[in-house]
Amino acid sequence: MEMPRLRQTFAVVLVLLVALTACSGRRDRERASPTTALSDSAQVHDGRQLAARHCSRCHLLPEPGLLDKTSWGRHVLPEMAWYLGLYQDPLRGYVPMPAHVYRELQYMGTVPPAPVASVEEYRKIIDYYTNLAPDSPSPGRVTRLPAMPRLAQFEVTKGNPEFPVPGVTLVKTTGGGFFLANASDSSFAHKNAGATTLRRTQLAGYPVHLSEAADGLLVTMMGSFTPLDDSTRSVWQLRQRGGTYQAQWVLTGLKRPVFSEVADLDADGRPDLLVCEFGSNLGGLSWFRSQGDGTYQKRGITPLPGAIRTEIRDFDGNGLPDVAVLMGQAREGIYLYYNRGDGQFSEKTLLSFPPTYGSTDFRLVDMDGDGHEDIVYANGDHADYPENPPRLRPYHGIRVYRYAGKDRYEEAYHWPMNGVYRLAAADFDGDGDADLAAVAHFADYYQQPQEGFVYLRNEGGTKFAPLYLEESKAGRWLTLDAGDLDGDGDPDLVLGAALSGIDTAPPAVQAHWERQNLSYLVLKNRLK
Repeated sequence: MEMPRLRQTFAVVLVLLVALTACSGRRDRERASPTTALSDSAQVHDGRQLAARHCSRCHLLPEPGLLDKTSWGRHVLPEMAWYLGLYQDPLRGYVPMPAHVYRELQYMGTVPPAPVASVEEYRKIIDYYTNLAPDSPSPGRVTRLPAMPRLAQFEVTKGNPEFPVPGVTLVKTTGGGFFLANASDSSFAHKNAGATTLRRTQLAGYPVHLSEAADGLLVTMMGSFTPLDDSTRSVWQLRQRGGTYQAQWVLTGLKRPVFSEVADLDADGRPDLLVCEFGSNLGGLSWFRSQGDGTYQKRGITPLPGAIRTEIRDFDGNGLPDVAVLMGQAREGIYLYYNRGDGQFSEKTLLSFPPTYGSTDFRLVDMDGDGHEDIVYANGDHADYPENPPRLRPYHGIRVYRYAGKDRYEEAYHWPMNGVYRLAAADFDGDGDADLAAVAHFADYYQQPQEGFVYLRNEGGTKFAPLYLEESKAGRWLTLDAGDLDGDGDPDLVLGAALSGIDTAPPAVQAHWERQNLSYLVLKNRLK
């Protein structure tokens, strides 16, 4: 089969992997939007007041300038009708979800049991956004990447073209090698530092996250790249068996899980499981209590969809593990769940973002050397409404929020990066502070294709020197991970590529990716 045909086939599967989140903005940039001061007419005032009343029940109030007219009018606002208790959009007849999902949302209290706004009020909200939104967003960056120095610290090895189409959904470094999962042929492999395959198996269901446990590997199977509300997904356990793996499911009946961790959350001496069920309209952050016989009992933390990634720490010093989680979907933000014992958690909001931000990743790491962990955050999802050429989002990028006291974080750094999707934090240059590396699946491939991978060298405090890697232009990157691949004591990087079928790049660039057929890059650190 010819490569274009393969790419089209794979696009059906992978087209919305990158939609693990919603879209993407922040308050200070909202205030800077030129649309916020366009008019003070009674019509605009009424529309804004209604939007503030109804939209702010679920998330921060987004400004019209965060999206263009088409995105607001054709996509976002029609789906808002059911949050107003209007199951069917009264102006367009749009029905966004199956009736049984809507009933479950009513039961959960996510949507009201009866209309909370009239059709006329709904129309005013639509008019407010579509009239004030720009025809297209402003350019997504001021700083131009070609001025950045080339990153020469790493020895680059290109991944063998072993897959019919690059569709890497998971890379995970481990001592002496790395794990690699490819969606286009449902393969899962363990490779050594030289990229030689040690073990290989087939895992239908698209692995997206791996945790190492005492009794084997735990692999989170997303099951569908399109956000769905069915409960058919799972977490599998893999045990080595010669040159392959023995696989069996540990959890099933999950709503599109994307991340899972092992932790003794109830302090009974048995490892429990914490799972991010991203879902679509349904989902949640859940923990599963170990019953001691290989089975687990589900216990909820929050039923809201959009859980992306967790960090487990004892934040309050009570001896119990607490959970920080990045949430996408409507209520985008980073939330802390304090463990109160007996399976009970209380919520604290650390950071909130407008529902257009497109949250994709975060880490807790001390970036300024003050002894307190800061928040490193990435937002760049652009899969909901992709265009070619893309409408760039000026609020996409990497941010560092410095710890400012009890449960408070203040933005201290922003590197604009269109379509950033995954990040890694480690002391790559051995100077005692954490540097950052990131990949962008929706980079500005028209003006600066090297934006697909960026390395931010920590210069102290929250100052960073950005560098780029020429070889990274050979692929379209979806994921990455950092770790010591070769056992020499310094962190290396592995990048995973996926030709997702979402055409947001020039035809010549896409043709180059297809000719290269590059699945991954191994970046070995030359520090030692």
